Amino acid sequence: MADGTSSPTAEQKSESTDKSKAIMNSYEDPYLNLYHLPPQDGALHTIIAIKIVDGNYHTWSEVMLLALETKNKTQFINGRIPVSQVTDPHYQSWARCSGTIRCWI
Repeated sequence: MADGTSSPTAEQKSESTDKSKAIMNSYEDPYLNLYHLPPQDGALHTIIAIKIVDGNYHTWSEVMLLALETKNKTQFINGRIPVSQVTDPHYQSWARCSGTIRCWI
């Protein structure tokens, strides 16, 4: 452009549109939002009936992973959602989910 600024490339526009669609989808379907916790999924809610004891870790871990997967929360324990910094605008949501998951486990 003549004023020294450049207009966004097609790739940048597409990337921006993709991010906007992802945000809109998370509002349309809250279960697409990784930070979504329905009221019935509070920290004191038991998500599996199996208690970990000697000799059942493998069974317990499979059932726990399945339960977390159904709640769209496995990304919190496999490292795909990194620890959020206090300055991150999503920190409170991340902290609430992290705390709830730790209580479930």
